[in-house]
Amino acid sequence: MRKFLLMGCLILASIGSYAQSGQEDKGPRWQFGPVTGVTWGKSSVNTSNRVFWKQPYQAGWSAGVRADYEWLERVHIVAQPEVIQKNTRLERTEQFEGGYYQLNKTYLQVPLQIQLRSNIDSRFQYSIGAGASVAYWLAGHWDVAEDQPFLNVHYDAKALKQALESQSPYLAMQQYSGKYEFDNSFARDGRKDRRLDLGYLASAGVSYSFPGKLSSIGLEASYQHSLTTLDRFQKGRKPLDYEEPKNKIVVLSLYTLFKF
Repeated sequence: MRKFLLMGCLILASIGSYAQSGQEDKGPRWQFGPVTGVTWGKSSVNTSNRVFWKQPYQAGWSAGVRADYEWLERVHIVAQPEVIQKNTRLERTEQFEGGYYQLNKTYLQVPLQIQLRSNIDSRFQYSIGAGASVAYWLAGHWDVAEDQPFLNVHYDAKALKQALESQSPYLAMQQYSGKYEFDNSFARDGRKDRRLDLGYLASAGVSYSFPGKLSSIGLEASYQHSLTTLDRFQKGRKPLDYEEPKNKIVVLSLYTLFKF
């Protein structure tokens, strides 16, 4: 969080210096184009103090449209409406190896960032940026394999309930896969899903400019971290040892922009 705030301050300070040299401003210019990417996600739940658990990054995908507005020379505002996956996976280790819990989560997201650009040569540019995002959880898909109930893991009660309904008895190694059913109101355990996801992001990328209508093609890596949790509890109902999970993802995006 401190790194993000420091980056934001540096970007704002740089913007101020550019704004003072108005004679160098070439004027605004819009660019639009498709963007697609690969994501690697996990939750903020700490598994280092949980015996027989590990949490690898889980791959997903993203696709959308990128809008790039040249506000000042070398200062761009970038918006990217997209459908994006923020997946999580927990795996059992040692004598429990083979068990896992995976939830693929699909969001409609709009990240907005300010980027600073600089030329490497006449065609290549690199960029750094920071910003915020707002997303809505559209759908989810379960994939569970376990030989005993999860202990103090996000969504454990729902995973076990759905596994029990689909496979009985819940003994030895059982598997469950299916659509995630949202709790849009408080359930018996006092929790409900929080489908609105607010977060911050930082990015770095490189692009190549073309002459003519085709503006550029670029590759960008970003780190995105949610500020809101994946669920919420009624007042006084949250377990004392419950660690509220948040999304953390790394995104590698490829985009093409056209001048307008």
